[in-house]
Amino acid sequence: MQAENTTALFRYRAYLLDDWGVLSNGSTLFCDSDEQAIELATLLSDGYAVEVWDGDRLVQRLPAKSQRARRVSV
Repeated sequence: MQAENTTALFRYRAYLLDDWGVLSNGSTLFCDSDEQAIELATLLSDGYAVEVWDGDRLVQRLPAKSQRARRVSV
């Protein structure tokens, strides 16, 4: 019998933050490590600041990468 190659995936949440640090949007990420979750959140952030959470544990807060995050919707 052939051994199965299974990797456990963990559920993370990535929250985009507006210019005032208020949560504006969240996405669920299934990743195999904190590092992978941070990398994926960075790709999804579209230049906005983003927080990556593993349950109630803050994994990392990444700053905004562009002026796009500073625009205010009216």
